[in-house]
Amino acid sequence: MRTVKAVCFTLVIALMATAVHAQDSRRITLMSYNVENLFDAEDNPAREGDNTYLPRAQKGTEAHEDLCKRNNPPGPRRTECLTLDWSDDVLKKKVANMATVIGRFEGRGPDILVSQEVENKNVIDRLRAALPDGNSYKTVVNLDDSPGRGINVGIMSRLPLMPGMPPSSIAITFRRTSLTKMAVLAHRRAMSRRSRCNCPMVRH
Repeated sequence: MRTVKAVCFTLVIALMATAVHAQDSRRITLMSYNVENLFDAEDNPAREGDNTYLPRAQKGTEAHEDLCKRNNPPGPRRTECLTLDWSDDVLKKKVANMATVIGRFEGRGPDILVSQEVENKNVIDRLRAALPDGNSYKTVVNLDDSPGRGINVGIMSRLPLMPGMPPSSIAITFRRTSLTKMAVLAHRRAMSRRSRCNCPMVRH
């Protein structure tokens, strides 16, 4: 067996389906989708970084401007924090567009969807509800462990999680086996040379 080391931010999902073992050749499909700042339109006081994604009517105060300056260097991100008009209607359209893209994958969406840059489980549930076969995703997880802006990794799966192996965001060393289905996804920091890594996808 070959040992592979993931040296950057990784997501490990261990999934188990009844009778999905070495003697079962059923194919499992997986999609990784960076949804690019899928935030709701409500302020989370525990996360200063979500203040960009609020209706413009809630912006313009001195407190909001201070938050934008504190959390964003001068440039496009600060301007977006100060001026973006984010609302439930905007979110609804974004979710509908994403659901269309996901639903086109083999006509029903993947067995496992891993999405990067989701704010919370609420927006994941909204995305699931918009999918043509959304009710088939019995496992829904938000890894609420991203510092700063709170852009997390979300999981929707038609398969249950392996007991005793919850999803986690860690750097790991592991071995390939023929019995446990595993997936490794990397969400790197944008525009950073330090974020470069070679994180392989382990199918089984």
